[in-house]
Amino acid sequence: MMKTARAKIRARRVHDHELGRSRDAGDTLIEVLLAVIVLSLCGLALITAFGTAISSSATYRKLASVDTVMRTAEESAVAQIQQQAKPLYIPCGTAAQYTLEFSGLLPYPALPAVSSTSPGYGNTDAVSSRLGAPVGFTVAFANPTSANNIQYWDTANHQFVTSSLDCVSSQNGPELITITVTQLKPFLSDTSSFIVDDRGAPSTQGALSASPSVIGAGAKSVPVAVTGPGLNDNGSKLAVSVGCMGVTVGTTTFNAPSTVSFLLSVANSAPPSDNCPVTVTNGDGTTLTDYVIDIKPAPTVTAATSLALGTTGNVTVTGTGFILGSSLAATFGPATGDCPSIQVNQTLFVSPTSLSLNVTVPVSLSATSCDIDVVNGDYGRTVGSGVFTPTSTETPTVAITSPTNGDYTNQTSPTFTGTATSTDGATITVKIYSGATATGSPVQTFTTTQTSGTWSSPPTSALPGGARYTAVASQNNSAGNPGTSTPITFVIDTTKPVVMIAAPFTDQNSSTGVFYGNSSLTPITGTGGTLAASPSTGQSADLAPVTVTIYKGATTGGTVVGTFGATVLSGGSWSLSGTSLSSAQEYTAQATQQDGAGNVGTSNAVSFVIDTVAPVVSNVQVTKGSGRKFTVTFNGGTNAYTATTSSDQNTATVYVCTKTQYNSGGNSCVSNPTYTDTASLTSGSLFSYTSTPITAGTYYFTVVQSDNAGNSSIPVSYSSSVTV
Repeated sequence: MMKTARAKIRARRVHDHELGRSRDAGDTLIEVLLAVIVLSLCGLALITAFGTAISSSATYRKLASVDTVMRTAEESAVAQIQQQAKPLYIPCGTAAQYTLEFSGLLPYPALPAVSSTSPGYGNTDAVSSRLGAPVGFTVAFANPTSANNIQYWDTANHQFVTSSLDCVSSQNGPELITITVTQLKPFLSDTSSFIVDDRGAPSTQGALSASPSVIGAGAKSVPVAVTGPGLNDNGSKLAVSVGCMGVTVGTTTFNAPSTVSFLLSVANSAPPSDNCPVTVTNGDGTTLTDYVIDIKPAPTVTAATSLALGTTGNVTVTGTGFILGSSLAATFGPATGDCPSIQVNQTLFVSPTSLSLNVTVPVSLSATSCDIDVVNGDYGRTVGSGVFTPTSTETPTVAITSPTNGDYTNQTSPTFTGTATSTDGATITVKIYSGATATGSPVQTFTTTQTSGTWSSPPTSALPGGARYTAVASQNNSAGNPGTSTPITFVIDTTKPVVMIAAPFTDQNSSTGVFYGNSSLTPITGTGGTLAASPSTGQSADLAPVTVTIYKGATTGGTVVGTFGATVLSGGSWSLSGTSLSSAQEYTAQATQQDGAGNVGTSNAVSFVIDTVAPVVSNVQVTKGSGRKFTVTFNGGTNAYTATTSSDQNTATVYVCTKTQYNSGGNSCVSNPTYTDTASLTSGSLFSYTSTPITAGTYYFTVVQSDNAGNSSIPVSYSSSVTV
C-alpha cells in the first residue's frame, strides 16, 4: 500500500514537472517573437535615418554648389567691372548708364567678346553674359533692399552720397556699386558691393577736340566741329555718335584736313554728364573715340519784371544756371500770337541767377502774358512760360457794389462784392475804416481775387455791431499803378426792435395762462419799437409795420391760421381787428417787427380761447319766509376751464320786481328790477339766495348766470308771483 502510494506520488510529481517544462517552453517562444518584432522596428528606423541623412547631404551639396556658382558669378562680374580701363568708369554714373555700357548699347570702345571658355558664354542676357554670369543666372546693377544702387564719394564732406544729383562729376570720385546675382530656378539671389574709380587711363582710340565742348540741355542744332589726327573722308562711312543720354547728332560733314562738323541737339531732360564719348567713324570705316563734350544742366527762368505797353526799358529775368557766352540771347514767345513782336535790344549776363534785357514793347499787345525763351551761353535752352506781363498805362476801374453807400445791415461779416478791370491785376484789396470817412488807420484790410472783372469776399474777421464804417477797394495794373473805388459808408446794426403783444381778454386761467373771451371781434393790441435811424450810433430805424401771426393751439408750433398786419403809431401802440376767428378753439398770437438793418424783434406769445357758450339756468323756485323774507333756489352751470370753454361763475344774479315792471320787461325783471341780489352755489348745481326783509307786496323773480368769458344765460323767471 505504501509503495503504491509513493509510486503514485512520484508519478504525480513527474507529471507536474513535465507540465511545468511545457509551460516554460511556450513562454520562451513568445519572448523570442517579441524580440524579433522590436529588432525589425529598430532596423526600419535606422534605414529611414540613413535615407534622411543621405537626402539632407544631397540637398546640402546642391545648395553648396549653387552658392559656389553664385559666388563665382559675383566675383566674375566684379572683376569685369573693376579691371576695365577708362571709359568704363562713368563719373556720377547711374545704374541705367552702367547697364547700357555693359550691354554694348552705348558707343564706348567695344568690350572683349565672350569666348566659349567664358563663364558667361551662352547667356542670352548681354549684361549678364559680359559680366560672367553662367546660363540660368543674371547680374543686374540693383540693390533689392534699397533704392540706392550706386553711391558717390563726396570728397568735400568725406562721405558717400546716395543721389546722382548730389554727385559732383568734376571730382571724379570713387563710386560704390551694388550688383545682384540671381538664380532663376530655384529663385535665389545675393548681392555684392564694391568700389570703382577713375584711374585716369588715357584714351587708346585717339586724341580729339571739340568746339564747342560744353553744351547745355535743351540745345537745338548747335554746330559742333571735332578735330584730331587720323580723321579722314576716305569712303562713304563717315558718321559721328555721342555716347550720352538725350543727345542726338544731325548731318555729318568732313572739312579737310582733319575736322568733322555736325549739328548737335540735347533734350531738355538730358542728365548732366562730363566727358561724353564722341566716336567718329571715318569714311574708310575706322573709328576714333575721345571724351571731348560735356553736357550741362539747362537753365531755368522763374520770373521777370513787367514793362508798360509802348515803352522801352529793362526787364530783369531771374532763374538759375545762366552762363555767359556768345550764344546768350533771349526772345519772347510763344510763336503763336503777338508776343514775338516784343523786341529784345540787348541781353546782358548779370549773374548765374539774373539776366537784364533791354526791351521795346509795342503800343498794343493782345497777349496778357508772354514766354521768355533763353539760349544760354553754352547753347542750353529754356522757356519761362508766361513770366512776362505787359502792363497797361491806364488806371484800373474798381468799384464796390455791395454793401451800397448808406446801407444798413445786421451782418457783422457782410459779403463785399464789386467790379474791376478784368485785364489788370487779379488782386483786389479792400480797406475798412471806422466812421464816415476813409481816413486814419483801417480797422481791417483783406484781399480777394477778381475773375473776369468781378470779385466777392467777406472780411477776414467779423466787425463789431452798432457802428458805422467806410470801405474802399483798390486794384493795381500790371505796372503797379493803383485804381481806387469810390468810398461807401454803411452801418452794422445788430439791435432788434422791441415789440410786445397784450392779452385780448381779461379772463385768464391762472393754471395755464390762457385768456378767455366771447367775441371774435375783440382787437389784438400791443406796442412796438419807434427808434429813428442814427448812423453815427450805428442804429437803423424801426419800421412801422407789425406782423401778427395767429396759430391754432396753445403754442406757436401749431398750424398758422392767418398772418395779419398792423401799424405802429407814433406813441408806440398798435391794434389789430377783424381777425374773424372761430369760437370753441384755442389760439396763440405772436407779433414781429423789423428794422432797416434786417433785425427782427419777436414779441411774447399770448394764448386765448373764444367761448360763446353760456351757462344754463333751470328749475327756479321761490318760497316765502317769515318777516317779509323770501328764498330763491335754482340749478345753474358748473363747468370748469377747458381748452375750448371758460369756467361758469359760482354766483348768479337774482332780479326782483313788481308786476308792472315784470310786464313791461316782457315777463322779466332784468331790465327794471326793484331789488338785485346775488345767489351762490351751495352744492352740486344748486344755487340759493335768502333775502333780508323787504317792503310788503307782491313780487316777481328772474335769475341770470354768467361765465368768466362774459356769456350770460337766458333769463329764467319764477312761474308765479310771491306776496310777502
